[in-house]
Amino acid sequence: MTKRKIHPNSLKNLTHQGRPLAVGEPKKPRQLTVSDTGWTGALSLAEALGCNGVSDLLEKLGRNQLAVFNLEQLENRLDLQDAIEALAESDERIPYELVRQELGLTGAV
Repeated sequence: MTKRKIHPNSLKNLTHQGRPLAVGEPKKPRQLTVSDTGWTGALSLAEALGCNGVSDLLEKLGRNQLAVFNLEQLENRLDLQDAIEALAESDERIPYELVRQELGLTGAV
């Protein structure tokens, strides 16, 4: 595996020499271990979210400026919400637990 080249400006960006800090505090170099596939995916995700790289992506995640959701859990919640709204519009009353059971939803909501 070839070592990744470091652009000289990357190191300069760690020291701000009079410039305001982008996040209100100085950044420190950190070490990260990740597979090539994971790194490529993180770079793609960062780009898709408008981040300036993986470092910016991690900064935003750590500052709660971005959120990560489990897609399956999110879909289950949305399905349950749709079912509840449909029931609210219906004259027929079906027990809530039966709706959850029919949707295959178990555990805490």
